[in-house]
Amino acid sequence: MPRALLQLEKMIFTSVQHRIRIVSRLKPITCSLKHKRPFSTTSSTTKDTNTNHAFDRKLKTLQRKNVAQNLPSTYHQHYDYFRQELASRLVDRLDDIIRDEGFPLALDIGSGPGHLYKKIVNDDAISGQGGIGGVRKLVMLDSCEEMLHRDDGELENLSKEEKDRSGVYHMVADEEGKLPFPDGTFDLVLSSAAMHWVNDLPEMWKEVKRVLKPDGCFMFAMVGGATLTELRSSLVLAEMERKFL
Repeated sequence: MPRALLQLEKMIFTSVQHRIRIVSRLKPITCSLKHKRPFSTTSSTTKDTNTNHAFDRKLKTLQRKNVAQNLPSTYHQHYDYFRQELASRLVDRLDDIIRDEGFPLALDIGSGPGHLYKKIVNDDAISGQGGIGGVRKLVMLDSCEEMLHRDDGELENLSKEEKDRSGVYHMVADEEGKLPFPDGTFDLVLSSAAMHWVNDLPEMWKEVKRVLKPDGCFMFAMVGGATLTELRSSLVLAEMERKFL
């Protein structure tokens, strides 16, 4: 391994170890603010002052609303490639699962404008009816109504063959809350590039298990700790260089 990479790894490891020692010495504190800051992740109306969510869901929904409403369609065409690739890889894995009649009824949590739906209807099921994975009806659920309906025109322009493969239903609901479906409703639950904005993943997964049928399937893709490691290393190195200046 080149000497420069070894030095970089050593610097990153030393920085992480130093941060761990600092964090281990910190004691939890509880404070109340009279005025909420515009981009704060805590709310002055929250009853439990010891709960500090990592993400402000209302602020995130507002940001996504602004993106869906105010940016031109050419922006989405240029910058949606990452989500499209994630959706494509996730849907391709449905063909690896052998299940009688596939997954007729599916739920897409945090669906956005419908990247998964476009991939599902792009081809026929290997066996039986429906799109890829045997999906014949997809419920697209998202907390941002504007983002949910952003590509309605594009979905309307799909070919008759694609529309016949699978129907679609749009629903506005909070991904973090109780899912508005009875127990054992869906054959399949999907989520692509949405769960990294969820504050309480274990509680959300409990809801997913509740709405799934006993032999149902849950598949998701999310941004994790090993994503864009080169960018992470560059940011850590830049921060260390700034400290030494």
